[in-house]
Amino acid sequence: MIGLSGCVSTGANVTGNEVGVTVNNVWNRNIAFPKADEHCRKFGKVAKPTNSDGEYAFSFECVKPDS
Repeated sequence: MIGLSGCVSTGANVTGNEVGVTVNNVWNRNIAFPKADEHCRKFGKVAKPTNSDGEYAFSFECVKPDS
């Protein structure tokens, strides 16, 4: 039996701008969040999850970090 523990999601698609970002082609929000946060940090912001998720797609707002 082949386990999936060694699989890494390398096919994530990240699209967005300084306001928000969507990460799709990932299994869950835990995989999507670091990719979204990396995108938002390019604009001096951090990723904040939204409630608008689709199948294998997760949306985030890019917001100013708390001081």
